[in-house]
Amino acid sequence: MRKGVWHGLLTGLALLLAACGGGGQPQPDLTLAGISPQNPTVVQGETVTLTLTFASQNGFQGPVSLIVLEGGQPVSWLSPNAVQRNLNVPRGQQVPETLQVQVAQNAPTGSRNLTVRAAYGNRVTERALTLTVNAPPDFTLSLNPTSFTVQQGSNGQTTLTVTPQNGFTGTVNLSLVAGQNQVPQGLTLSPGSVQVSGSGPVNETLTLSAQPTTPTGTYRLKVRATSGSLIREADLTVEVTPPPPPPSFTLSDPTPNPMSVQAGGTATFQVTLTSQNGFQGQVTLSLVSGQDPLPQGLSITATSPSPISLQAGASVTVTATVSAGQGVAPGTYRLKVRAQGGSVVQEKPLSVQVGEPPSFSISLRTPYNNAVWTSRNPSDQQTAISQVGLTVTPQNGFTGSISLSLVDDQGNPVPGLSLDPSTVTVTGNNPQGFAIRVRADNNIPLTGAGKGYAVRFRASSGSVVREAPITVDVWTKVGLANVNFARVAYGNGIFVVAGQNGYDGHDRIYVYNPQDGSFTQVYDAPLDADCGWVRDVTYDPLHNAWVAAGYPAVVLRSTDNAQSWQIVYGARSPNYRSCSEQYPNEMQMEKVRFLNDRLMGWRGYGDVGHDKVYYSFDGGLTWNSTAIPTIPGYTEAIPQGITYGQGKFVAVGNLRNPNGPNGRFVAISTDGINWVTYSLSVPDTPWGKPRPFEVLYVPDWDRFVLAGEVGLVGISDDGLNWTFQFLANVGHLSGLAYGNGVVVAGSGSFEVVAVSADGQNWRVVNVSVAGTGSVAFGDGIFAVVSGSAVGVSP
Repeated sequence: MRKGVWHGLLTGLALLLAACGGGGQPQPDLTLAGISPQNPTVVQGETVTLTLTFASQNGFQGPVSLIVLEGGQPVSWLSPNAVQRNLNVPRGQQVPETLQVQVAQNAPTGSRNLTVRAAYGNRVTERALTLTVNAPPDFTLSLNPTSFTVQQGSNGQTTLTVTPQNGFTGTVNLSLVAGQNQVPQGLTLSPGSVQVSGSGPVNETLTLSAQPTTPTGTYRLKVRATSGSLIREADLTVEVTPPPPPPSFTLSDPTPNPMSVQAGGTATFQVTLTSQNGFQGQVTLSLVSGQDPLPQGLSITATSPSPISLQAGASVTVTATVSAGQGVAPGTYRLKVRAQGGSVVQEKPLSVQVGEPPSFSISLRTPYNNAVWTSRNPSDQQTAISQVGLTVTPQNGFTGSISLSLVDDQGNPVPGLSLDPSTVTVTGNNPQGFAIRVRADNNIPLTGAGKGYAVRFRASSGSVVREAPITVDVWTKVGLANVNFARVAYGNGIFVVAGQNGYDGHDRIYVYNPQDGSFTQVYDAPLDADCGWVRDVTYDPLHNAWVAAGYPAVVLRSTDNAQSWQIVYGARSPNYRSCSEQYPNEMQMEKVRFLNDRLMGWRGYGDVGHDKVYYSFDGGLTWNSTAIPTIPGYTEAIPQGITYGQGKFVAVGNLRNPNGPNGRFVAISTDGINWVTYSLSVPDTPWGKPRPFEVLYVPDWDRFVLAGEVGLVGISDDGLNWTFQFLANVGHLSGLAYGNGVVVAGSGSFEVVAVSADGQNWRVVNVSVAGTGSVAFGDGIFAVVSGSAVGVSP
């Protein structure tokens, strides 16, 4: 019974009350004595049958309204939730009455405390009822992969996973049905069913077969699974590719797109038709529905040339005139341009703006390839490379104020980034240019450290919003000192910078703490304190020790997180006139790294006798050495960079040949002591074969990355076989660090770094720190050093 029956029930009830009033006879009475079952269980979408037992002491005959309540209110998810019945209950007897109700498919699940109320006259009798609603047996459907290609006359496969829910078992019938596209003729699916017998997911390989006559194209379809009343679907994109293509033609994207036309007027756009596979004949152009229906009165009314005749192997550029009738409503219509020649039909999207209100467009001019640099230091934000050139082109008479901001892909402001000015005013009808500075502050998140912040430059005025993608690179100078910084390293929560001033001969070490932004000198040694120039620094986490090293002979060590340093090798003695007398077998290190389980150091940039690799297992207190063996034709294998990954040490460097051109090598070692050396085929340049300066293993990629002279970069999946390329405008790349999903390569020549998320595609970024020869990552940020400055991102 429908819900609308209630009004009639209540009216009948009122009449019954009137009929039963007055007199000296015993008043009729009615009691709902019981409900069976008392605690029924039902599945969503099914019916439940209740037996109501009525009793009467004095006898009852007449209409009774039955209603099911929850919390005093009719239960909306029961249908009907109220009915009227005529009962005849003899005196002193009980009479059963059946009540059948439908549970809605969206009924809440679980135990529901209900009340069945019987109303007669002005009296009611009630009985409590606990109804448990369970979800029906069900299953979910997924495909892997969700898209693939099938050639005409062939087949392709995907894996169907049916996951039963709520105890579902049985046969699931399968079929291929239309999604965004209709199922093309001749495209079939097998098998037609899958059996679910347990509680776990069932995997079935589906085969889609295309007949030779199946039309080619990309079809966004669905795989439909049915079992009883259950219907579940999964999206599947199938691209049907042809055999050798028949004669056809291509249709270029329309220009301009979008295009504007006033209601009652005309406008033109151009497309180019190009014959393919010998197509020739006449072609017609028309507008058809796309994402939006084609409005009546909007059409292509003329073309030039007319008719359009396309010759085999030729191209023709066509100017099409679009007419908009007076009755076409203003708005943007996402349509398609259709070119048809015989059975060949080609379509391209075209947005037609009819009677647009005043608007504007924007274009950006950035210092670099769609990127701009800025700093968290306000004084550094005045440089030209932190400036974006904005051009606003008014349309349809637009004038007024435009708000400017940087937003993410969801349109939210980007913390820590702002534009100055944040508002510009447009007057007149001509394009107008503005210089907009990008500013950063300390609220900027670390998500773009090194790789930059991919944001959108937004210009908005009222309902008109225009955006253009832009990348903001934030690098900030955090330290200046009287030292030629050589290297920067990260460990134990701090960055340590080491170097030597060639003017006063002092070795100096500084600490940058990213937590409080402090930059502190922690070591200053005069010329006569040690026997070398500090050139590198690293952290040994196994011994909680910082180690700095240099040449001709010096090793420093700190065990209090770089606050104090001791010379463990290379201390000058007044008893010797020179360091070479005191240390006849000098331990020279240009670089020092902690790799796998030890400290390793090497000279790298020298000539004769610099093939040694030093290693220490006790945190830099004692050292042993080994040599990378050379290969025939060369006298020494001089390492430039060493890394560890995939269970092996990998070294790259220079093969010395005193009688001819030097070579390049890669060496592999499983223990860091015994090495096998291979020739490294580095591409030639006009200046010879460039030297590799650094190598790094990136665990997240399981790949090795190499950097070197004249922009040389390389990648390798095993450390032995390499693919190379050269980056322009970076000079010599001599530092590598990985973090935040990217590798940053430092330039020893210019104020730039190169950034890559895969080792193959690189972006050159200005960091406003000259000669970024060393790079480190830690605490979510990158740090670079030049001769006299330290910069961090952001």
